[in-house]
Amino acid sequence: MVEVSDIDNVIEAVKANGGKIEMGKMELKGVGFFASVRDTEGNRFSLMQSTMKPNN
Repeated sequence: MVEVSDIDNVIEAVKANGGKIEMGKMELKGVGFFASVRDTEGNRFSLMQSTMKPNN
């Protein structure tokens, strides 16, 4: 899993560079956003954008 700050931009970059979206962005309530993608060599990886606030 790769943590990203802007999942929408990363999904667009994956598509623009020849990757495929396996499972589009979905919300995990109270946690953040998740997507599953494949790179140009067929390797699958997940993207995660957290919406959780740090405990400071």
